[in-house]
Amino acid sequence: MRSHIHRPGLSFEVAPPRRSHPNRTDIACFVGACARRRDVAVRRPLPEVLARWVEGQPVFRAEVARDGTRLRRAVVALDSVAAFRTTLQAALDTDAWPAPVDTAALTRLLTACRELSPVPVPLVESLRVAGFAPGSLLGVPSSADPLVRSRAELEGWTRVQRLLNLPIRCENFETFADLFDWDGRALHPPGEEVESLTIATPLGAALRAYFSGGGRTAHVVVTGEPVPVFALAAERYAVLAAEVRESATASFDLSTRVPVLPGTPAALPAAVVTPGPVSTDPAAWRGAEHVFGLPDVSFVVLPDLVDAIAIDLPQIVERAEILVTPEVFQECVERPSPPRLPAGRRVAAPTLGARELAAWRRLLSFARALLDNDPHAFNRRDTQLLASLPLPAAESGLPKQNDWPAWLDADPAVDLQSERIQLAWPWLRTPESGDCQGGIEAPEGSLAAALAGSALRAGSFHSAARFPVDRLIDVEPRLDLGQALTEAAVTALGDFTLADRVCLIAPTPRGPELVSDVTLAADPLLRAGAVRRLVNVVIAQARQIGEDLLFEPNGEALWEQIVSRLNDLGRLLVAVGAVSSDAGADAFVARCGRKTMTQNDIDAGRTLVEIELVPSQPIVRIVVVLDLRDASTASVTDATARAA
Repeated sequence: MRSHIHRPGLSFEVAPPRRSHPNRTDIACFVGACARRRDVAVRRPLPEVLARWVEGQPVFRAEVARDGTRLRRAVVALDSVAAFRTTLQAALDTDAWPAPVDTAALTRLLTACRELSPVPVPLVESLRVAGFAPGSLLGVPSSADPLVRSRAELEGWTRVQRLLNLPIRCENFETFADLFDWDGRALHPPGEEVESLTIATPLGAALRAYFSGGGRTAHVVVTGEPVPVFALAAERYAVLAAEVRESATASFDLSTRVPVLPGTPAALPAAVVTPGPVSTDPAAWRGAEHVFGLPDVSFVVLPDLVDAIAIDLPQIVERAEILVTPEVFQECVERPSPPRLPAGRRVAAPTLGARELAAWRRLLSFARALLDNDPHAFNRRDTQLLASLPLPAAESGLPKQNDWPAWLDADPAVDLQSERIQLAWPWLRTPESGDCQGGIEAPEGSLAAALAGSALRAGSFHSAARFPVDRLIDVEPRLDLGQALTEAAVTALGDFTLADRVCLIAPTPRGPELVSDVTLAADPLLRAGAVRRLVNVVIAQARQIGEDLLFEPNGEALWEQIVSRLNDLGRLLVAVGAVSSDAGADAFVARCGRKTMTQNDIDAGRTLVEIELVPSQPIVRIVVVLDLRDASTASVTDATARAA
């Protein structure tokens, strides 16, 4: 870890964080609100963030160098700066103390270490390697005032202890659950004289579905703590806003508020759907912007999107209903209490009215535009944005099952016709969904799991349709699958069934599965989700080649090397069936040279590459008509590949 520290005898070092294989296409990034796991202890072994702070203080360097393990074995008091100083000096057998130290900032760090569960050493080290530590991305200003530098350093370690707005890599759900109180979202604001009830956060429920359904790796960016379910609409909406939460009496109007992506600092007027440019400085990233520093991410999920703009619930929670059992005469012995209705099923599911649906459409468009980052070359156009289609409220004029295709394309001012967006429907009832609001969970986590599981099993360029969703018990609202597959609605782009525009999850004769794998693309060739994911793979590989050859001189040798490496990718895609073998030599063509660049491009050091490919379109449905009257041979009437 630090070569200047002498450790006599046997010592254990923290292994460097494992990097993902550059060809992985199954990793998702979840962005949302969730509280840190509380674990109050006034005295505990020195937390890792405090140990790193101590190691960075020159006055402690000699004591730490003599025996580096003694520092982390020290048991310190965290109830005050004075107590911490006394116990630390006793453990290190020294009277040294750094000067100056910002006492208020150190108090905040001690409070976080006292009240929150310790951050594991490997996680702190992985964040340090990624640059998220004081002195690097969580920078310490080069101020002449040493007190200012001390405050910035301590605030950086406090942010690490809180894991606030940092990319946390999770290989399983238990890693996330150990760090965050994912199922502790309160129903009522604190102080109300009501029964204390908690439910799962949307972020926690989505991650649980992801890891239970086939996902293996996820990055999580927590943007803050969730507000209670019955909090005022302005407070719930502030989960998506960078501004300080409004007061309890503030008005809430989605037509005049500024919809903002979780953690994004720039405000967005309601009539505009284009965000400002994303900073190239990771220290300035908030929320979903961290995806720009996670090249292995293929899917972006925003679980709080529906919940934060849902209509207000009546502030009534049914009593803890005892499930009815038949009356029988039994032996008079002590028996356990009968089961009670889960807290999530005692409140209504989040629903959206007409104005909330309009705001949801703007927010979704804004999220996609943020990842596109047009017209800048710094972008994440190789990612898919996954979201749940909202539950409409019980009011007239809202879309029913087969109205969704027309509704999605109904507002010309907000462009959702993107091959980068995939929507999931309907909402799911699972064995664990009783702790979710309404007793049902949003389907975006299960969609991400199906896409990730399909990519691991068959490759991202194969359709994920028919991937099993084993956790599914029922869906809500009730889905007429035959109607969703066959009855088309008239839209500006043509006639579409629900399955042509939305990724459906439903019970089928084969069992619960992902019925359709589609995008919202306007181009028919890109509506199949597998086709767009193939394009994402090519974009990601081209970016990797560009990074490897970044400092090569712009000339014939570079151009030939680029074409050669891209052709290697093309041959691999042909071999696995990702591109159409019927197209022959035109299935994958890469060009780079004077035909793709002007002399001005060459002089300026710009290298432009053109790639043409013919993706294999998945065949989703073949209709076979049997003429039983004269026992003639069955004829295939429609074997055309449909992008669904």
